[in-house]
Amino acid sequence: MGLPYSVEDETLLREIYTEAASGFAEDSSEKFEVVADFRFEGKLGVEMATVPKDAAYLPTRLRCFVFDRAIYILVSMPLNEVGKDSPPSKPSFANGQADEKRFFSSVLLKRKPVAIQTPSSSPLFESTFVNGIFKSKYFGFSILLPEKWLKVSDEDMDGVRKVGMDIVSANSDRGLALPKSRQNLASFVSKPLGSDGNAMIALNLGVKGNSIEEARKLAETVETIVSKITIYEVTKKPALAKLGAVSVYTLETKIKLGELYQYQAIFIFPRNNHILSITLTYFDERDRKKAIDALEKINFDALPSP
Repeated sequence: MGLPYSVEDETLLREIYTEAASGFAEDSSEKFEVVADFRFEGKLGVEMATVPKDAAYLPTRLRCFVFDRAIYILVSMPLNEVGKDSPPSKPSFANGQADEKRFFSSVLLKRKPVAIQTPSSSPLFESTFVNGIFKSKYFGFSILLPEKWLKVSDEDMDGVRKVGMDIVSANSDRGLALPKSRQNLASFVSKPLGSDGNAMIALNLGVKGNSIEEARKLAETVETIVSKITIYEVTKKPALAKLGAVSVYTLETKIKLGELYQYQAIFIFPRNNHILSITLTYFDERDRKKAIDALEKINFDALPSP
């Protein structure tokens, strides 16, 4: 089972493992219980087993662990089923336990060779994130993120973006492709990736431009595009506002995801010969308030004269 991004949070990993294990119970009355935790490549893995109605039978036992971005499940199922077969003899029972042990200890995974990539040398993406403060050197601004928010790695952001593109493409007449060049300056989430109800602040690089008029045109283009996506609703049309000390164009959307609604507030503005956007995505109004409070305190440095 592949994941679009890496999962480090152990509470989330336990939830994923439990959900994956549920499909292996032989009937609805059987439930898996965690027998032991273990570590694989430093990450949490769990061993689970059912509790047979008759102790003379071997349980269904499995091990779940994550390697790179994939969840692996090793399953050992008994040959003798309660209510269908006679219980195994004591020697067979012992042999079954020994086979389980050998099977679970036999796993060997080899990482695929990965080409060494040189980090982008473009000054546009030079930034720091220290003590909760993100600072863009090239664009000359800094943001103190809400307490405990986490920075998303570039690799994981690619996975997040692909998931979003897949959702949009499935609800639009036009197919969408991932951008060929990097656009994300940085992204931050309120909880570990994969958590329910997560909020995100994404700082993105747009087209070249210097004026608030060009920001307005981009905001209207975004409005036009999302209006054609069935799950999107524009709740606030593009309007001029202030973010910190600079003028921005804002718009807001509502996205229907099954039974839930996700919300977006988008801020678009010119900065150092480019049009930038800050997109806040959230489910909970409390996350919105924390994020907006942080964004309203954004600090813009004086840029050198061209």
